[in-house]
Amino acid sequence: MTTEVGGVVLNLTARFDEINRAWTSRRWNDWQATCADTYLFEPFTGWRLDLGHTMAWNQAVFAAYPDYQESVVRLHTTNESAIAEVTATGTHAEDFVLPGQPPLRATGRPFTVSYAKVLVFDKHGLVVHDRQYLDRLDLFTQLDVLGENRA
Repeated sequence: MTTEVGGVVLNLTARFDEINRAWTSRRWNDWQATCADTYLFEPFTGWRLDLGHTMAWNQAVFAAYPDYQESVVRLHTTNESAIAEVTATGTHAEDFVLPGQPPLRATGRPFTVSYAKVLVFDKHGLVVHDRQYLDRLDLFTQLDVLGENRA
């Protein structure tokens, strides 16, 4: 679908696909080139990460879940946004470590979660805001990071 953002015609479906391919294949320079200088990532309510902190997040995801895979189930676009319904899978093989945060210790357990990802674009087709909505309790229960399934 093409849309006009600030007078520029963009194909947000193709743009989303390009961004998602760069991220899932860990081509970090290509992925960063899709982000505006004012890029902001909200992985959870209350967390707001700039581009530098988001890079730490990205690297922590693939370090902790080296077999991480995701598939876009549906993609919806508006005049300035792309909203994806995503299914992600992986195994918590290593600790999830972010600077300044306590580590989420590896459990070796697999997970499958569905989540929504919302990308908001500027007039140049760069991402200015990236929000994710997922059920963390479901994820943490599958990973057993709360210790409920330990003997």
